[in-house]
Amino acid sequence: MAIVPEISITDLKAKLAAQAIVVLDIRAVDDYEAGHIDTAQLLTNDDLKNFIEHADKDRSYAVCCYRGISSQSAVLYLRNSGFKDVYSVSGGYNAWSQYSKESA
Repeated sequence: MAIVPEISITDLKAKLAAQAIVVLDIRAVDDYEAGHIDTAQLLTNDDLKNFIEHADKDRSYAVCCYRGISSQSAVLYLRNSGFKDVYSVSGGYNAWSQYSKESA
């Protein structure tokens, strides 16, 4: 199995502050609407084909799911679709929200 590059919550926060990464949230619509990383773009199976056709494949992307497991498959899929710099968010949105609570 291929090794999936991951990004920690602290590294993600730094890249977001520098506007150096785009977050793709692959959770269910209801969960995304209930809370998500600021600037995160919801990416559903319905949007995937269009996203792959039109997105800048040279940008950096972080894929966020619930706990950092489903995002690994999505990262591999995007990499196989020509995206060069894609990461799985370590611990997913659960880790992000926990970190945000602790650092508030």
